[in-house]
Amino acid sequence: MTNTGIPANAGQTYDAVMFKGENSNVVYDDQFQNGSAVQAKAPGMVLMDTKTLPVGSITGLNNLFINWKCSNTDDKTLRVEIRAGEEEEGWDIAFQCEDASFNFGNEIIYDFDPYKTYRIIISSLTSEEVFLDYIQLTPIFPGTIVSGIRDVLYGSEVMRVMDFGQGTITGNGTSAVSASVPFNVAFDEPPHVYASCHNTVLKADPTSIGLNGFTLSVRHVDNTNWSSTQNVTWMAVGLVMLPFSPGIP
Repeated sequence: MTNTGIPANAGQTYDAVMFKGENSNVVYDDQFQNGSAVQAKAPGMVLMDTKTLPVGSITGLNNLFINWKCSNTDDKTLRVEIRAGEEEEGWDIAFQCEDASFNFGNEIIYDFDPYKTYRIIISSLTSEEVFLDYIQLTPIFPGTIVSGIRDVLYGSEVMRVMDFGQGTITGNGTSAVSASVPFNVAFDEPPHVYASCHNTVLKADPTSIGLNGFTLSVRHVDNTNWSSTQNVTWMAVGLVMLPFSPGIP
């Protein structure tokens, strides 16, 4: 627990409509979480602005999931800014479609200082229609429960959990290098894995994903040779079998 009384391991969902930007619009459609979302039709339109959140509202290493939808096929669609006090970091979010479900999303991993105020601003970078449904912040640590809803896999009860890790990787004088990474928990099917290199000219890609680990490949975006040591962060979300207990309903 933090000293604010907020559970440090509790996920938080922010509905975009509740934090709508001044120059965007609200649309109503049952495909969105609460039957509504925020719409933008031009670059620079602010879809969501949380304003300044109180100290301790968000603490520690979190996964920021952005649930949005757009028919844009340009390289960049959204601008995400996280302002810590007077500081500011930002990311341009690329178009991404998850299967054919029309559910778009992106993940950002960010370490929130419990003694700072934060403000999250999401705006459009495209002239195409963009719809922002909600953002979700989930604390990251091995065994974090992403969803309390149980499922059945191969006849056994499972629950969706999150695993993560941070470390370093050193280049070998070529444009790309790879390393084996073990999970901290054993999954019951290969999880979804996301990886990020803290250097913007290097791209991290998880490959050969198994139940107990994966291969992390890091390459220079311009295919330039490199040999420095770089920080990397990875996250895995997947199903883990529940231990049998007659006391669990």
